Amino acid sequence: MGFNIGKYYEDLFTSMLSTNTRLKVGRNFHEQVSKIDTLLKNDVTGMVGTIIDFMVQSACVPIKFESKNSTLNKIFEKWAEDLNSNVNIGIPRGFRALSEQYFRERWKSSFIVLNIAWGKIDGYTMPVNMWFSNGGKVYVDHQDDNLTTTKYYLGPKREKPSNELISDLKKSVLVRKPYNFWYDKYPTPYLVKKGALYHALFQELIIDKQAQGINQVFPAMLAIKMGCDEAMRRGEMPTPEDMEEMKKKFIDLKTNTEDRTANNGLVGAFSHDTNFENLLPDFNKILDEKITNGTDRKLLMALGLIEFKGFSTNREEAVLNPKPLVSEIEDAVEDYVELIDDVIYEIRKKNADSNRKFSAKDVSVAHDPIKTLLTDNMKNLIRSLYDRGLISKQDTVEGTTAYKFEQQVEKRKRELKDNLDEIMEAPVILNQDNKSTPDNRNNSDSNLEQTPAKKKSEADVTAKIEDLTVTQKQVFMNAYNRCLVACESLECDDGFKYNTSLEFADTALKNYLEKSYKKNSELPEEIQAMDSKSQMSFRKTFNKALKEGYTLGEAFTEANKILGV
Repeated sequence: MGFNIGKYYEDLFTSMLSTNTRLKVGRNFHEQVSKIDTLLKNDVTGMVGTIIDFMVQSACVPIKFESKNSTLNKIFEKWAEDLNSNVNIGIPRGFRALSEQYFRERWKSSFIVLNIAWGKIDGYTMPVNMWFSNGGKVYVDHQDDNLTTTKYYLGPKREKPSNELISDLKKSVLVRKPYNFWYDKYPTPYLVKKGALYHALFQELIIDKQAQGINQVFPAMLAIKMGCDEAMRRGEMPTPEDMEEMKKKFIDLKTNTEDRTANNGLVGAFSHDTNFENLLPDFNKILDEKITNGTDRKLLMALGLIEFKGFSTNREEAVLNPKPLVSEIEDAVEDYVELIDDVIYEIRKKNADSNRKFSAKDVSVAHDPIKTLLTDNMKNLIRSLYDRGLISKQDTVEGTTAYKFEQQVEKRKRELKDNLDEIMEAPVILNQDNKSTPDNRNNSDSNLEQTPAKKKSEADVTAKIEDLTVTQKQVFMNAYNRCLVACESLECDDGFKYNTSLEFADTALKNYLEKSYKKNSELPEEIQAMDSKSQMSFRKTFNKALKEGYTLGEAFTEANKILGV
């Protein structure tokens, strides 16, 4: 019997509407987590597991502990490296492995139960082991709205032996439910709250029916036709017995592999007009992408990839906005940092009664940028912040690349020791730093000294001073050159150097025109209280400093020096 596409759709919708196969995400928290666990172990949608893994990998950024106390810095650095080193050969040590477990549990059960085992590190009481319990195995006893009476159990509650999760001298427990109110007894798993589990189960049902349809097709791939119109008119059509015999003969030929090789194939001789026909149905009717387009779109939206309306007519042309997904990743990282900050608070309490005590303010917790979310513009911004001295070399390197700063420091030390800077010096094409070269590559061609940024800057300077008076030009150029020298000493890049010098010169000229003292009565009150000679000296020195391109603060400093202040 051939494949009936109508029967396929009838079975599909009957199955979806049946009370026995109706989609159920689970009546309670533990059933929901069980469904999620099954889905993530075998994600037939091909999307949920992939996106969750991307979220976990993106969120696992390095966690940094900083303190003004060098001893505390070493303690926390050692702790972060050796955490869980004594648990088991199958448990990775270090903070990154712990971070990954947090994010996987957050986006699976959304029931965060952090266990802390305490020990000693260089005299400080510190967490020697930290791990997250399986949220799907945690049970809650919560009878009223009094939050202080809530109790948590690892497994269904029992009295002896007690399985309650409690904090004591040797162990502490922290519980978080990131997507729920504090008074909710159980959390709502992330995939359930967003609707992703429902749409994933719906798509799983459709895919299962598609596979069922294909399985029905393949056993009926060949039809044997015996007889023809002429034989029918002459009454010579094969009998039912003949047809059964033909069917048996073909099956025997097909299954007899002992006397047949791959080269000679199947050979048969028949006394009737016999025709063999392959029945290849139109698989597009079963596998048409339109069947799953709707669930694909809703599943992606549930996972934080919102489709822009009006920009596309099919999935290939869809324009997706990942901002909800990005926001969720960023929020998860911030929540994790706050959880670790609570661990620091617990450490402080454990050490409060010893001579190793420290304030919670002594240690700050932060994280590196989420590299997978960094665009080229963001990386350029980080570089600009470094150029302005606002962030460290280490954060610039580790926040934008996969390089380890300490390794790079050691490599640079070896390169300097081996004189590699000189040996591996690049050929001079544009000598931006106007450096001399040992092989006389720095010739007299002025174009070699003209970088694009410098050429643009010279044009901008010419345009700015064109309509100025001689004195005003002098003030502008004095300030411009002073700033240029300062930027070169800091080894700033050309674009920043010339743009900053132009801004500085504009401000200096404005200060000269608007802030210069034309008469003693304009001087500050404390200067006017002095004799006229001192006032005159202050005013002349101050105005001279502005004329030479000094800032207001520098001008006041120079003027006060004259007065001996």
